[in-house]
Amino acid sequence: MPRSKEKPHKQLPYPPASHIRAQFTLLKMKSENNYEYELMEAARTGDVQRLKNVLITPGVILRDRNSLGRCPLVEAAKIGCLEAVKMLVEAGFNLNVMDCNGKTALMGAALHGYYEVVKYLLENGADPTILNKQGHGAYTIAVYGKHMDVAQLIQSYIQKIRQK
Repeated sequence: MPRSKEKPHKQLPYPPASHIRAQFTLLKMKSENNYEYELMEAARTGDVQRLKNVLITPGVILRDRNSLGRCPLVEAAKIGCLEAVKMLVEAGFNLNVMDCNGKTALMGAALHGYYEVVKYLLENGADPTILNKQGHGAYTIAVYGKHMDVAQLIQSYIQKIRQK
């Protein structure tokens, strides 16, 4: 008996339904939470002008954490954009808020060795004693990143807190 040849899968002229639903959901999220998207992208990329435009937009509700658990202040600190960090702090963002991964802005700046950002955050009330989900604080994270100058700065603030 001759073997029947399997028919090759037909290439659809359009994407599968699951792909369309995913795109629709993303577009819906962007339109409903456009300010969240713009704010996060501006913070993540260090686009200070874009960030300023979002912050001064009337009626925008500013949240420390977006709907996905990401924090604009943490994102700006992770890339070392001091100007963006200052704008967000002046706008009232919580210095000690943790993102979905348990990281604060201080931890993000410490990991990458952004001394001036760490200094600014500490001077404005960031708590150097907060621990992430793994039980590490900003000091330990700075040491892990081999940024001893940042680690010493953080340690000096921890000592000030302990002396109180």
